Amino acid sequence: MTTGPGPPYPPPAPPPPPRKISVAMVFVGAPIFIVINTVLGFAAFIVAGGQTDNSDAILGGAAVLLGLIAFGVGGYLLTVKSPQAKGIGLGLMIGWALTSLVTVGICTGINPSLYSM
Repeated sequence: MTTGPGPPYPPPAPPPPPRKISVAMVFVGAPIFIVINTVLGFAAFIVAGGQTDNSDAILGGAAVLLGLIAFGVGGYLLTVKSPQAKGIGLGLMIGWALTSLVTVGICTGINPSLYSM
């Protein structure tokens, strides 16, 4: 009866778990939202500036659309299995929050003073 060599000592470490989210893509998703917000917000202010009776509806619609982009698309991307997609989704949400904080809610439409003109 022959016995071969035993298992290596120490046993090999298990492989690392797969990454759940790509942190680098979070830093890509936030600027993506900021660019989307800049284009959409500027267009909303231009269109609302030319209107007198329904400017609140235009700004409110832009605010809802920006929220849907940040949290709807971002939330959907968080459900995808790809770590890169999850990072971009989280980045969109973080971009919305940063834009809201830095601009005191004016650029995301959550500042009530926008609607009291």
